[in-house]
Amino acid sequence: RRHTRYPLVTGVQTCALPIYLLYLDGWDRGTHNYAEKHLEAFLAAQDKLSENHIISIDDTDFNTEASGKDKFLTPHLFENGYIKVLWGRQNIYIKLN
Repeated sequence: RRHTRYPLVTGVQTCALPIYLLYLDGWDRGTHNYAEKHLEAFLAAQDKLSENHIISIDDTDFNTEASGKDKFLTPHLFENGYIKVLWGRQNIYIKLN
């Protein structure tokens, strides 16, 4: 199995290989629309994800007043059948079909 890293959303748009692990850590907390951009990055990669895959999101301080990078992405993942398997500073979700 060949593994390829795509650090930018634009790289994901041209990737022909399925993505087994999507790690989202592109925008720092406090930058303009950081939580919205993490949801947008996931949506850009969604059709490239393998049937069974892992989503990892860094800086997921969801329960703080400012909220974390997963503020919009976590509810979206839950609505679409993802299972949270690890939470804390990073959240990890799996999707099994």
